Amino acid sequence: MSSLFDIIYIPIGFIFRLCYELVGNYGVAIIVFAVLTKLALFPLALKNEKNRLRTQQLQPKMQALQKKYKNNTKDPRYSEELQKLYAENGNPMTGCLWQFLQLPLIWAIWNAIRRPLSYVCDMTVSTINSIAEVLYSNGAINISKIAAGASAEEISKAVSSWTAANEINLATAISDNKELVSDILARTKFVDIDFSFLGLNLGDTPTWTSWTILIPIISGLTSFLVGFVSQKMISRDHIKAEGAVKTNMNVLLYVMPIVSVIIGFGFSIAVGMYWIFSNILSIAQTIIVTNIAASKLRQDEPVPAAEVKEKKLNYNQIQKMERLKRQQAAESGAEAAEDKEKDS
Repeated sequence: MSSLFDIIYIPIGFIFRLCYELVGNYGVAIIVFAVLTKLALFPLALKNEKNRLRTQQLQPKMQALQKKYKNNTKDPRYSEELQKLYAENGNPMTGCLWQFLQLPLIWAIWNAIRRPLSYVCDMTVSTINSIAEVLYSNGAINISKIAAGASAEEISKAVSSWTAANEINLATAISDNKELVSDILARTKFVDIDFSFLGLNLGDTPTWTSWTILIPIISGLTSFLVGFVSQKMISRDHIKAEGAVKTNMNVLLYVMPIVSVIIGFGFSIAVGMYWIFSNILSIAQTIIVTNIAASKLRQDEPVPAAEVKEKKLNYNQIQKMERLKRQQAAESGAEAAEDKEKDS
């Protein structure tokens, strides 16, 4: 285990390897992987959404408390009432923990996609670097960061840095030049992987001067749709986003698309493709999760005792009133019959 993050990287990479072995196509494996990761993260997404809705519902009460104590949050009475409010409805800040837990998982997912030699072919870092050095020395790969006349140590460091971000390109180079590294490959589980998908080379990085620019643009658009749909779902439930919740919604709607575009240009097309399909799945997940979370919150809301009692009394009163009506009707009929006999 080369780092602490391998605790997450290795199992996530193993799952991606299974996806590839199942479908035999790198692009399709990314789609399957996106579906599986969304299913795995669904409980966290549901927890986040339920917490977000609860936070929005608490905003008016929290603002009323602030107004009551004239924004003096250091007042012990304010803290006491706030804690009581959290005890009755749940502390909205606990949702931040679940959001932070997703970050290393998301990075591990990207890491698995962009490192097929490490996870699909199960190669060690030293083996990958050794292969890259042989291919570089034979002109099979080009590493622009290595200057002419660089020492062996400088070349080794540059190669190691390049392979960490370009395993897909290195895997393609290995397939095209097996004879150069056949002795090393004999000791590995290397398999030829076709990185062509929808007319794209998944190892390429999008540029402004080619039609690959569409990948980061579509990433940004689908990310915007995730935030847009989320806001529509909230307005549908007549919930007004305020305070920190409103800020988070604006970040989701306007900032995340920009981040998505940056990610699209900064990583290989493989990562961009995953991000696009993940966003598309997130739109469907948002609709499902919001409906479930809203339903659960309604079920969890305690019914006031007075309301319960009133409902029971109303039911009993209705039954009693119906009995009284039948009894009164019977008595009225009997009296009418007696009066009729007397008149006759």
